[in-house]
Amino acid sequence: LWNINDSEPPAADVLVTERPVDPSHRTRVGRIAGLKHVHLLSIGYEWVLDHLSEDVALSNSKGAVEDATAEHCLALILASLRELPRAYQLQKEESWSRLWTSSLHGSNVVVLGVGGVGTAIIERLKPFKPAQTTGVASTSRTINGGIDVVSFANVHQLLPSADIVICALPHTPQTEGLIGTEFMDRMHNGALLVNVGRGPIVATAALIKELESGRLRAALDVTDPEPLP
Repeated sequence: LWNINDSEPPAADVLVTERPVDPSHRTRVGRIAGLKHVHLLSIGYEWVLDHLSEDVALSNSKGAVEDATAEHCLALILASLRELPRAYQLQKEESWSRLWTSSLHGSNVVVLGVGGVGTAIIERLKPFKPAQTTGVASTSRTINGGIDVVSFANVHQLLPSADIVICALPHTPQTEGLIGTEFMDRMHNGALLVNVGRGPIVATAALIKELESGRLRAALDVTDPEPLP
């Protein structure tokens, strides 16, 4: 066993690892003598590509983590809509004032990305009876018994009526900074942005501006930079 956050790696044929939190530690993968295969304990793999030679095979955990990620996404949504962090703070303060909160039931939900994670999220949304759930992907189609999927070219038309926008996209040159100022400007006051994809998909400066003003809410599993300063 070798912790990727340790200094220097031993020689090995196979590495099974998660993504190091500290970006400076990721280069250590490329210094493993004799490495033939890397397996990642995640779906995302973009972080490791620059550190592997062409003769090293790479696999990820597609099919193994979608359910857990979707469950975590629902936890973030419910905790945010029901304002559980605020309720916890009031409890610590012994302030027993009532909180009026919003609900997933009856909400309009937009899911960016309908791969394994996005599809698993959509399935878990159904029992909560949102008013409408719409997927966004590279091509338009219908999935999961009537869920509409529209193309990214039409996503801005959905945002003004979206109560919850969920990002379940991979980090690619096309998705980096996708959720920026123009995107957020189209979201209505009080809307919730949930990111369980990758941090760089959301423009951090633009998001901070919206959160500091109180116009939008966010529940983030990932950030840019990560970890936050």
